[in-house]
Amino acid sequence: MNADPDGVTDAGDVVPDVDGNPALGGEVIGRFSSYEASGDCVLLVLSMGIPCWIYLRENQYEIVVERNHVQAVRKQMALSMRENAHWPPVPVRDRIPMRRRVPLVVPVLITGVMSLFYVLQHHLFATGILAHAAGLNARAVVDNLEWWRPVTALMLHGDLAHLIGNLGMGLVFGWFLSRSWTLWMMLPALLLSSWVGNTVNAWYHYPDPHLSYGASTAVFALVGLLVGNAMMEGVPPAGKHPVVRLFFPLLTGIILLGWWGTSGINTDVSAHVFGLVAGIPVGALGSIANRFAGTRTRIGLGIAGGWVFLVSWFMVARALGWFQ
Repeated sequence: MNADPDGVTDAGDVVPDVDGNPALGGEVIGRFSSYEASGDCVLLVLSMGIPCWIYLRENQYEIVVERNHVQAVRKQMALSMRENAHWPPVPVRDRIPMRRRVPLVVPVLITGVMSLFYVLQHHLFATGILAHAAGLNARAVVDNLEWWRPVTALMLHGDLAHLIGNLGMGLVFGWFLSRSWTLWMMLPALLLSSWVGNTVNAWYHYPDPHLSYGASTAVFALVGLLVGNAMMEGVPPAGKHPVVRLFFPLLTGIILLGWWGTSGINTDVSAHVFGLVAGIPVGALGSIANRFAGTRTRIGLGIAGGWVFLVSWFMVARALGWFQ
């Protein structure tokens, strides 16, 4: 409550006896530009069990109390003003409601596309030419600046078990992220974090002729996105405490990396590590963008991510000489 929003209280004003005013020698405790504006002040005084009077003088409504109550009234007014200094609170923009389900067509489409690339790699191009043209070749990325390889390498797999493992874990982690993010935001964030992870991995192995491929970088980039999102949102079990919010999601990501990303034959551990590390800041930024970006912005980012994917494979086709 603001006891004096439109006027100035002057403790020295004294109201003489007017029309037989019983508050002879009363003092003005507030002036207001309208009768409605004086309502809070009057209610405060009356709530103290103290009588008051309202006078209209020079287009100002004056609240008068007896002089022996002035000090108590002013003390209560000051206390009330301090308690209500930040009222009403600043309105908070509603958060985007969590998505409760993902359309079945999405995991079916992802499974179909990944399976198609597996067939292309191992049956139509059984000589391994697709793996050498689209895989993550460290020298090609660093020396020739073939920027598309960190993206195209995500769609290739060494064998069926490799494909099924990455596809299964990727769909599970993607479903968890879709509970907070829209699908339009997930695609560009996943491509960006995976691209960064694979690019750093290429530089890490350079100048060795390191060739790797697989969606495992994207799988652990998804884990990083979940960690970054949890750090920003404080989702369970992170909570709202700053230290807990940062510690528990990060610990969860490290545990998942240790369980599934550091063992197995031909496992590219560095790709998993860099994918996770790249996903954390992208997840934090994506959490902010997902909260405040409009629908058009989200759709635009999703379309941009789709174009990056298509252009990357166009560059592979061009390198294979299909457009000559």
